[in-house]
Amino acid sequence: MKELLLQIKQDVDASKRRGSKSLKRSKTLQYVKRYKRIVNKGLSENPEETNRLNNRGRIKQSMARNLLLRLHNFTKEVLSFMYDFDVPFASAA
Repeated sequence: MKELLLQIKQDVDASKRRGSKSLKRSKTLQYVKRYKRIVNKGLSENPEETNRLNNRGRIKQSMARNLLLRLHNFTKEVLSFMYDFDVPFASAA
């Protein structure tokens, strides 16, 4: 995932230098497909827990699975820097 995100950043930076306002649609679709493949592989390698409850009665998941679920549920937000060149690659949190 790290390699993919850095590759997208390099492509975005190169497009900015050329004066472009966005990546080609075919390129963004290719990146999204790779992103989803990585997340889905991670989810399959980190299956859902079924028997550990947290203090609120919910099933407790591993940290890796929780991260993968967020990457899955917030794909557009994670890749927002690819769609909108005004969005920084990393924000100070």
